Amino acid sequence: MISVTIEQRIIVKFHVKLGKTATETYNLFKEVYGHECLSRARVFEWFKRFQDGREDVEKSSNEQIKIQSNDDCFFRYSWDCVPSLSS
Repeated sequence: MISVTIEQRIIVKFHVKLGKTATETYNLFKEVYGHECLSRARVFEWFKRFQDGREDVEKSSNEQIKIQSNDDCFFRYSWDCVPSLSS
């Protein structure tokens, strides 16, 4: 049995071939899959990949998660969330 994620990627690929939009696809996913729906960003990401000619629905081993960090922002946010001990 395939995972829900792969199932949704297959549907995205099918919708690209039908000429549907990423927005239409995402809205249908929310309706059908509820909380198991791919995020809007992932639907648009995979939509673009298939529009650009990608055929495979599996992630390749050389695809990595892109993480952007801003340490200043992180520390500022972290310290803002810590309750004051002097209160």
